[in-house]
Amino acid sequence: SSAAVGTSSVSAGTQQERQALQNERKALERRLQQADRHLATLREQIAALDAALTRDDAYSPANLAKTQVLSQERIDLDIRFVALEEQWLEDTLRLETVTAAVDAMDAARARRA
Repeated sequence: SSAAVGTSSVSAGTQQERQALQNERKALERRLQQADRHLATLREQIAALDAALTRDDAYSPANLAKTQVLSQERIDLDIRFVALEEQWLEDTLRLETVTAAVDAMDAARARRA
């Protein structure tokens, strides 16, 4: 019967670990959805700036100051995009790891049942 107590203790610990991983997985999924939306917005903003920067008159003397501002905005958006994309990749890898851990726990529990 001490083995039975040990088993239920391990089972409770495993269940707590599984729940923590499930919570992390949900948080990662939400964060990735937000990042997807933000990346889409940044892509649209970048496309709009690209269109403005490729207009025939963008580099005329009358528009040069505005074009310089738009060019700097484009650079700033690129920096934000790359940083967000890197975080998205890290979160995606972590989500895969967490999902694999939960799946492994479920498979182990199924084998014990």
